[in-house]
Amino acid sequence: FSRSTMGDYQDGAGQSFHNSGHDRQDRYSANLGLSFYPGHRIGLILTGYQGDHLGGPGYLTRNDLDNYKDAKLYSGDLVYSGANQDSLSWLFRYFQGRDRDVWHDPVASNASGWDDGVPSSQQTDHQGSQAQLSIEWPWATVTAGLDWVAYDMETTWTPQKTEYDNMAGFLLGKGLFRQGRLIIDGGLRYDTYGVAMQEPDGRRQRDSRLTPSAGLAYLLTETWKARVHYGQAFVMPGADQLGADYHTAWGSHYLGNPDLDPESSQTWEAGLHYSRPALEAGLSYFQTSFRDKIETVVTAGSSSWDNVGRARLRGVEGEFSYDIGDMFAWPYEVRIFAGFVYHHTYRDLENDLDLKYINEWQGSYGLAVTDYDGLSARLNFAYSGPQIVDDWQSGLFPVPEEEVGGFTVVQLSVVKRILGSGNTGALSLRAEIANLFAKEYAYVEGYPMPGRVFTLGLDWEY
Repeated sequence: FSRSTMGDYQDGAGQSFHNSGHDRQDRYSANLGLSFYPGHRIGLILTGYQGDHLGGPGYLTRNDLDNYKDAKLYSGDLVYSGANQDSLSWLFRYFQGRDRDVWHDPVASNASGWDDGVPSSQQTDHQGSQAQLSIEWPWATVTAGLDWVAYDMETTWTPQKTEYDNMAGFLLGKGLFRQGRLIIDGGLRYDTYGVAMQEPDGRRQRDSRLTPSAGLAYLLTETWKARVHYGQAFVMPGADQLGADYHTAWGSHYLGNPDLDPESSQTWEAGLHYSRPALEAGLSYFQTSFRDKIETVVTAGSSSWDNVGRARLRGVEGEFSYDIGDMFAWPYEVRIFAGFVYHHTYRDLENDLDLKYINEWQGSYGLAVTDYDGLSARLNFAYSGPQIVDDWQSGLFPVPEEEVGGFTVVQLSVVKRILGSGNTGALSLRAEIANLFAKEYAYVEGYPMPGRVFTLGLDWEY
């Protein structure tokens, strides 16, 4: 269980972002289980969240002083897993939950010009289940199963009532060959997916899709591994994208597109990985090709969605870490690490334009230290490269584009176990400084992130 309150924060430049705090946020979770007979277990997982008076400040340039949201969420999972002594195992899971948000927009402060004092709300009830059966041999594993999930959503805007359902069957397999040096895996998944807008117009859209995947990994030596993987995916358009008709608190009008098609993609990647006790490194190349990619568009002063046709992402991903302590035989670990993703292609092939909201470069690097006896520390530098976005806060039409990003944010954290035993669990003191150098930055244009933030806490694990 955790509870937090937060006042309005200042950005990295010291400018106050009014109405950015919250009165209260409560988070709770519980994980209960009962084991019976060898290999059998029933588990119950409960999670919940409540947020009271979560500030809705809008853009910094049009700072609303009194808009806010109340939020509640709960979910429960019931899981049964079992196995026999003849290589069979199985799992059954059922989950259910509710998510409710209520937005309030008093008219005393009306920076956007759209506040009317009438609360708006969205409630989502969800439930689902999963069943799977696995059989394992010394040289192979095969898993087959069924997934089902359903959402019922009610809102105060159009569409007022929508339903989603997704039923799927899947088959997964993995085989070991050449004394375990060659690993081949593959899978098939068949989905049937439906979106129904019950109110106001009773419109429905259904689709089905078979999505295969396959991969291969080969241990070239004791330290080098080569791998290649291919997979397909698809995304059904959401109810808002199909039938929305509403204005946001900051004045944007969203209008659905009933002619949207599902978005599909194909991804392949190939790479090399090097591993030994003190050193890990990897480099891979990837490509994702989209068909009917769903993108936000602006037409006649409204925001909508459209299938842009074909699009492609290509890039390189790498990672590296090395324990300096191993070099000097220190009794503790001092590990340097780095990772990056570089997109050298992110193109809308139909219109011959770069895709928006894609960082050309993203990466992180830093230092992690542990004494293997309850003390650990981490210094992390996270870089987000520039990207092209729509400048909605300008209020202009057509909406102009601008380049944002290109910043590095530093975080320092230290954890020290102060009490611990096998009977009482472990009590640890945790200290963290986010945005250590008070960098002025924003992940979403117009919504600056906080400056330097200090956190001090106690963690008990049993």
